[in-house]
Amino acid sequence: ENQNQGVARLPITGAGNTIIIGNASSGKSTLLYTMLLSTMINHTNEEVNIYILDFGSEKFNLFRNSPHVGDILTINDKNKMSYFFYMIEKELNKRQKYYSENGGDFLIDVQSGKAPFPNIIIVMYGLEVFKEMFDEIYESLFLPIIRLSSKMGIEFVMTGMSVNSIGMNLDSSVNQKVLLQMADETDYSYVFKDGHAPSRNPGRGVMLVNERPLEFQTALICDELQQRKFLEDVFNQLNAIMKTEDRKSTRLNSSH
Repeated sequence: ENQNQGVARLPITGAGNTIIIGNASSGKSTLLYTMLLSTMINHTNEEVNIYILDFGSEKFNLFRNSPHVGDILTINDKNKMSYFFYMIEKELNKRQKYYSENGGDFLIDVQSGKAPFPNIIIVMYGLEVFKEMFDEIYESLFLPIIRLSSKMGIEFVMTGMSVNSIGMNLDSSVNQKVLLQMADETDYSYVFKDGHAPSRNPGRGVMLVNERPLEFQTALICDELQQRKFLEDVFNQLNAIMKTEDRKSTRLNSSH
């Protein structure tokens, strides 16, 4: 079979909920960095609001100064975590009421440039930790929200260590599944009928495109040693652009 090389794009707006699965050092945070930065460069903060739930080593603090990021929560923000999900539940209800009363479809409105609400992207780095540490929120708020949220422009991008992190209750709510390096290669058969596994390189992964497995190599945003300075410069530029164009953020009020 012929193999073609090209640029693979993994959208996180309008694509439904996404999970990235891979073992330690497989490149989950690197892939998320690339996806997030691409979204921030290609969308204003009027179009996309991003919230980050970082249950890992708090690497995502690098994104705190982005004009798109409303807040970054960690495992230590236990009281704030409940408030955050109540806030998202309230926003989801508001959007459902709007479309119930006015008709229409959020995704169609986005494509026509007339969306009455911004896309909200919620990054959850460490799904297993969230399930263990916030089990009540997971069952009573997270699962009911994620079943309905993507149709209303509220999308989750999650990471996990194995396919078991998804679970039956969550599986039907996940539209995109991306697998990086797995400890158990039989896990690939969970997503791909032929069990297609990528070559063993950090950042190497496989995802479904048109119902066929596509192997990819994650693009780096810059040299790893330069990440902090590079992102600071990018966010300074983005903030300057937003200020110059007199754009006001439409992010939710996430202060408590």
